[in-house]
Amino acid sequence: MPTRAEQDILARWSAWGSLPKVFDPAAADFAEAREQVRGLLTDVEWQAASRTTLNAHYTSFEVASAVWRAVEASGFSGGRVLEPGVGSGTFLATVPDRLAIEPTGVEVDPVTAGIAKALHPEATIRPESFATTRYPDGWFDLTIGNVPFGDYKLFDPIYNKAGHSIHNHFVAKSLRLTRPGGYVAVLTSRFTLDSGSTAARREVGELGDLVGAVRLPEGAMRRVAGTGVAMDLLLIRRREPGATPRGEAWLELATVQTPDGPVEINEVFARHPEWVLGELRAEHGQYGQDDLEVRPLPGPLPPRLDAALDAIVSAAQESGLTLTDRSTAGTTARADVVVEDAVRGPHHVEKSLLLTESGGFAQVREGVTVAYEPPRTQVDELRRLIELRDTYFDLIDAQATSSDDSAWAVNRERLHDLYDRYERIYGPINRYRESSTGRFDEHGEPTMARRYPPMGDRKSVV
Repeated sequence: MPTRAEQDILARWSAWGSLPKVFDPAAADFAEAREQVRGLLTDVEWQAASRTTLNAHYTSFEVASAVWRAVEASGFSGGRVLEPGVGSGTFLATVPDRLAIEPTGVEVDPVTAGIAKALHPEATIRPESFATTRYPDGWFDLTIGNVPFGDYKLFDPIYNKAGHSIHNHFVAKSLRLTRPGGYVAVLTSRFTLDSGSTAARREVGELGDLVGAVRLPEGAMRRVAGTGVAMDLLLIRRREPGATPRGEAWLELATVQTPDGPVEINEVFARHPEWVLGELRAEHGQYGQDDLEVRPLPGPLPPRLDAALDAIVSAAQESGLTLTDRSTAGTTARADVVVEDAVRGPHHVEKSLLLTESGGFAQVREGVTVAYEPPRTQVDELRRLIELRDTYFDLIDAQATSSDDSAWAVNRERLHDLYDRYERIYGPINRYRESSTGRFDEHGEPTMARRYPPMGDRKSVV
């Protein structure tokens, strides 16, 4: 557990997204910093950090606090909270003290995930890609945060069958994981709303209603994130099953005039220009294409953001689009005892057995780690089998991410030692005994059956 002084230092972390040149071999001016950082990170950490320069841009505390005020005013009083791109935990750091939440954060960069856990030990921080995150449908009461955005896709055969760009994938999946009557309140690329394709908006609209949206001007996050792009804050309510779609219409685009000429924006902003917290301008690119610019207005941003969100919340209260309590949302809680200290990795699939930090066992059920009690006679062997399996996958991962033998020699030696010890005690993993079935084959030979020892639930282990 870091000291308060150490936490103050860690809280300044703004992710690799503000330092892309450190990972660019062509950036000679950053050669010294590159060498220093490379020496501090493992091969896996270096590659993960390099990938996150595409989208690791964090939220200012002022904006995060405004979002919390809005969802609380909309009826959120506590419960399970998901942050699908938690970073170092800006939204966790700005939770109002009066709200009792059970936070879960997902962060693909292992260094940043470690910082988030050090700053917020009370939270469940999952160091994984959100594409591999599995929870039951409707598990969370609120999803909040700043999703990564970019013109690329993640492979997620369950939640991204349509192959949406990463920001639209995160928004759609977040809504699936949020219960009916709950909110998704996320910052995303303006192209979630402004894209010429309506496919992602249609998919989200099948499950939820747009309560409101606020467009932030360029530079709103520059100080903390090192990026100046414009972005949108979306408030989406998960619709109750069978309910009639309501909320703001947001599928189509509309043409609006700017001092530089016409531009196309989402119809919701054409109807509510007061939700655009900047001056719209038509920017003419070097290749002749037109683009949208959202220039900041004079004066501080927070008062204008609060005013826009206040208006959205008031309209939601009038139309009945506020958050409902879980008890009245038709959502039942799981009866299983959820285990949050289970040591889980991306290779753990549904029904995998896991070890917990407290020395027990858990199992992946509907994406959640729940308590698992093996027969007492199988406890020791099961623990050894799980260690073997996890070490095997650690070795495979290390080999896949580095061509240097020394980077994965430790995993190889550990796997060798673990298996030697296992075999000395129990024999080979694939051991079996043969017994007669009382039947004979066409040649008159007795038919034998193979009987394997229990070894826990072998299919779940492997």
